[in-house]
Amino acid sequence: MILTFIAPLSYTSIAHALTITCTAPALTALVAWRLLGEPMPPRGWGGIARAAVAHLAAVPLAAGHTLYTTALRRMHPATVNIVASLEVLGGILLAWLVLGEVRGGLTP
Repeated sequence: MILTFIAPLSYTSIAHALTITCTAPALTALVAWRLLGEPMPPRGWGGIARAAVAHLAAVPLAAGHTLYTTALRRMHPATVNIVASLEVLGGILLAWLVLGEVRGGLTP
C-alpha cells in the first residue's frame, strides 16, 4: 500500500495520489466487471463500500476525535483550538518541506 502511495508523488499532487490509492479497490473491481466480465455479487460491492468508508472516514475521524478530546482534558482549551486550527497550515508546510510540492497557479 505504501508503495502505491509514494510512487505517484513524483508525478502528481498529494491529493491525486491519495484519491487514486484510496479508490483502487473500487476501480479494480469495476474494470474487472466491465472489461473482463468478472461477476461481482452485491455482497462484494458492499464490502468495497464498507472498506472505503472505514478507510476514508471512520479511522481518521475516530483517531482525530480521540486525540482532540484527550488534548482538551490535558491542556487549556484555547491552546488546543489554536493548534487544531494550524492543521491545514501544517499539512501545507509538510507537503512543501518533505515532498517539495509548490502551490500551482489559479484555475478558472
